[in-house]
Amino acid sequence: MNPRGRRTEEPIPDYAIDVQGLGVRYNLRLTRQTTVRTSFRDLLKKREGPTHFWALRDVSFRLVHGESLAVIGPNGAGKSTLLQVLAGIIQPNEGSVDVVGQISSLLTLGAGFDQDLTGRDNIRLAGAFLGIPHKTMEAALPGIVASLLLLWQTRTGPAAQMMAVVGGGAIIWYLLPRFWGGKNFVSVVFGSFLVVAVGGGMLVPVLVGFIPEKPATPRDKQIGKANNLCGSMWGLRPVAMQPRGVIMTFVDLGPRLITVTHHDSITGPYHRNGQQIADVMNFWRGSEAQAHALAAKYHLNYVLSCPGSSTTTIFVAEAPKGFYVQLQRNQIPRWLTPVQLPKNSPYRMWKVTA
Repeated sequence: MNPRGRRTEEPIPDYAIDVQGLGVRYNLRLTRQTTVRTSFRDLLKKREGPTHFWALRDVSFRLVHGESLAVIGPNGAGKSTLLQVLAGIIQPNEGSVDVVGQISSLLTLGAGFDQDLTGRDNIRLAGAFLGIPHKTMEAALPGIVASLLLLWQTRTGPAAQMMAVVGGGAIIWYLLPRFWGGKNFVSVVFGSFLVVAVGGGMLVPVLVGFIPEKPATPRDKQIGKANNLCGSMWGLRPVAMQPRGVIMTFVDLGPRLITVTHHDSITGPYHRNGQQIADVMNFWRGSEAQAHALAAKYHLNYVLSCPGSSTTTIFVAEAPKGFYVQLQRNQIPRWLTPVQLPKNSPYRMWKVTA
């Protein structure tokens, strides 16, 4: 038997929805706010007023295939209650409801996206609203999550955007044929454009721009200024004028340093070498002796720091006695010699002499 109680071998009727004598009753005691004080008070005296409310009563209609029905009424008329009964969310107290086929309900604009649920539970809820079987959603859930994560990466650099091609292509491949089969030319054109825009990640920067941000503090502005200057061609130009060598710098600065100068760097975020990344972090957060040992391990020629940038906040917070803080306090070890850079340079640079 199907979920509505119809045997699968019975002939399919010509109607889509048949409602006869439908009634839904709510218990007002369960909808009112109850406190300990009111509970004791109600025990001593009889509650006044009605205890039940009929949201729907004696509702009957039949909707055949191909027909459309609009339910219009003021607040409290029972429109949402009727839709919830048709969707199978609540059970009626009287009457019968016979639905042939599947129901996909969208009761509010935010349906399927509940901020109190996790991301996975919201995906399951959206699938339930679309009438997708639970087993199908559970099987597709890992792929949906992977596609969303890859699509989210389009907000970052080119290498991460390439990772999102598979997820974005899957979205386009699944949704685009649904719009091509439409009869309305406008919906076909604009629907196809919207699918391509979503699958291609063009809407992600627009949506991210609507996320409210906290006002920037003076410290935030200082960190942003350091990040911009250290990543600029102007900031790296004095560094590029030094004799070629191997430079120890921050992980995030490695790729730009390799790209715009003739120097070499130990690692960068797109060099998936876990040991080198760990050594770079230990160089700045560890002791002076550890930094010296790593300098000998990689045959370093220079050490390059960008004071005040976002990366340095990690070093200061996690290692207040680490090598980066030591350099900022001008506690320069003997095996480092300062390199003269312009006074307005965002960098500090040292040459490894031993």
